[in-house]
Amino acid sequence: MCCSGSVYHYREQWKNYRSTEQFLGREQVFFLTGEGGYKEFKSAQAVFIYFVERCEKVRSKQKMHQP
Repeated sequence: MCCSGSVYHYREQWKNYRSTEQFLGREQVFFLTGEGGYKEFKSAQAVFIYFVERCEKVRSKQKMHQP
């Protein structure tokens, strides 16, 4: 019985890592192609800053769910 809790925790942690990885992959595609929220920016610097902010926001959420 004691191990079932750790298996459940591992499963939840894996799901969190996987969703973060999928988001970052999609975000990279949008960044590289200039699609999604990246269409509205005029300068490369503004696009890059937006990309970094979005990635850091997701990373910080993911860190909050770590043990």
